[in-house]
Amino acid sequence: MLQTINNDIDTSLSSMGIKSQNLGCNSALELNKFDWRLNINAFQRLKNLSTLENNWDGYGAPRFTKLHIRKALDLYAYINFYFNSKDISFSKYFPFIAPCSDGAILFEWGGKKFLDCQLEIYVPNNLSAPFEYLKSDLNGDQENSFIEIGFSSELLEWLLKSNI
Repeated sequence: MLQTINNDIDTSLSSMGIKSQNLGCNSALELNKFDWRLNINAFQRLKNLSTLENNWDGYGAPRFTKLHIRKALDLYAYINFYFNSKDISFSKYFPFIAPCSDGAILFEWGGKKFLDCQLEIYVPNNLSAPFEYLKSDLNGDQENSFIEIGFSSELLEWLLKSNI
């Protein structure tokens, strides 16, 4: 099953004109070597979501479906495209990606790279639900949702402007 998911992920990326090796990763999952605590590579973390089973957090968190991971990969590919179209190094601004106990997939920009702001985008486990986001800066927090993946470019514009 994992090989099927890997092939589907690679096929999905290929259909978007992206090769997994161009994202700094191997095509095949390395199950025995992946460490969720130490590996912060965004693409590798997305691919390895398929290895998490039901109750992966010990508190009943659901496993991630192939379609859910595909939706997150679509967002990842769009974000990658956004930075490339602006001639900005994606490797400098790639998000931290983490599984959430409620089944969502978190894309986060914050910390040392973004001292005065933070952006979180959540890919919900309900595929018909909209993406949710939280943006925080010195003026406060704003949370909302969006349906079209292209809206994330507005959030990324905000992030970059806040970081200048």
